[in-house]
Amino acid sequence: MTDMVDFNSPDFLDELSWKSEYDIGDELIDSSHRRLFAVLRRVLMILQDGDSARNRNICRDAVKFLEAYTVKHFAEEEGFQRKIGYGGYKMHKALHDNLREVTLPSLKIELENNDYSNESIEAFISIFIGWLTGHIMVEDKAITGKVSSRWPNYSNEDDIDNLNKEVHELMAHVFRRKARLANRHYAGENLTKGIFYCMNFVGEDDSHYEVTFFAEEPVIFLMAGGLLGKEVFKLEKNAFMSYLQMVQSMSIRIVHMMYPVSNAVLKGAKKETEESLRMKFKDGYPDVSVMWRVPEGRIGICVEKID
Repeated sequence: MTDMVDFNSPDFLDELSWKSEYDIGDELIDSSHRRLFAVLRRVLMILQDGDSARNRNICRDAVKFLEAYTVKHFAEEEGFQRKIGYGGYKMHKALHDNLREVTLPSLKIELENNDYSNESIEAFISIFIGWLTGHIMVEDKAITGKVSSRWPNYSNEDDIDNLNKEVHELMAHVFRRKARLANRHYAGENLTKGIFYCMNFVGEDDSHYEVTFFAEEPVIFLMAGGLLGKEVFKLEKNAFMSYLQMVQSMSIRIVHMMYPVSNAVLKGAKKETEESLRMKFKDGYPDVSVMWRVPEGRIGICVEKID
């Protein structure tokens, strides 16, 4: 995860310059990546002049370009993977599909809903650049064997769909909010201040599982208030305990849904930091990791069987 970018910082423009370490070794793919960096850098330079009306139009055009160009670039990159018989093709394509069909449309909705405010533009650029650099440095380099993919296994799409249904029903029926899927393969990208809670489960065969539930503070206030039947603006003991009980109950349902033969039981729960959540993505990614957005902010769930 990264902090929100300050695109008025000259240091950030330097960081957005193409670096040789981003090269994966195929000229067609590397040239496409360089163009994406060049477009984002050019957009940032224009946005620095502070003309809100112009920035809105520039950002609209940039989003349209990115939507079209990622389709072209992903097709070329996937063609290269098929040509060389890349073993991680199926998962890699799922990551491309997720950005193109879920993440970019979600960010576009946020831009339009907020009338292309500076804050929403910053969020869009921060998340897109974070995804792009992380994807190039790990998943794209894995194509040519320079590093190992952090998504070694193709995620069970049925698990993701079922988890998505659980969250949609919870938010709609209990909290009267529509949860919009923001990322089917969340990998630790930008998240603002929130609370992170990890539930530990043990199965009958001594197998171990973890469910990490995280939510930004306004979403937690919404959930705690909905459970208590009153408005909540800070997490006092009763509010937090109500939220925690709901999270634990949902985690039990999720583990039994994803690992039905385990008969796993909840053995412990602990509050985590943002840094501890980030560490979950350092060497390898969870079995399923999904993020949603409601009007108040974002929520996410990571589920993993621990060897």
